[in-house]
Amino acid sequence: MTCTKCGADLATGESFCPKCGTRVAAQPQGVPMRGGATFGGPVTAGRDVIGGDQINYGPVTNLQGLQGADLARFTESFRHVYTRADEYASAHPEADPDLLKDTAKKVEQEAVKGDKADAAQISRWLNTLSRLAPDVLEVAVNALTNPGAAVAAAVKLVARGFQRSPTD
Repeated sequence: MTCTKCGADLATGESFCPKCGTRVAAQPQGVPMRGGATFGGPVTAGRDVIGGDQINYGPVTNLQGLQGADLARFTESFRHVYTRADEYASAHPEADPDLLKDTAKKVEQEAVKGDKADAAQISRWLNTLSRLAPDVLEVAVNALTNPGAAVAAAVKLVARGFQRSPTD
């Protein structure tokens, strides 16, 4: 099997490409990668759907939010948030790493909803991170505002409101 993004050879069972980091979709026997239809918006189907690099089994209704490579890139960028939460908690014994990671996970799960994301709720969670661990907030904001992050414009706008100015 090869990576659909960079063409690198992939070992059986790998979840991410070792060269470019693209998420590798599970591939049932006989189903070619990049086969099927590609959807640019909500979809309703009564059976299995193969769309781009994603396979959905059973009835599928309203595929929305980040999909495929966009989802993989965003998920990978948020991995750094969880790493920073652990580092922050190690350096600050009063910090609760589970609370930090749970709050970050809520931000991530809401942001991947795309245009359906609740920007006000994300703002509340980012505000919580700002009070608990400003360093973790900074990494989360970077993940949300990264030019490659395919999150909704409203989410990026909220996140930019939490960016530190160069004089901070």
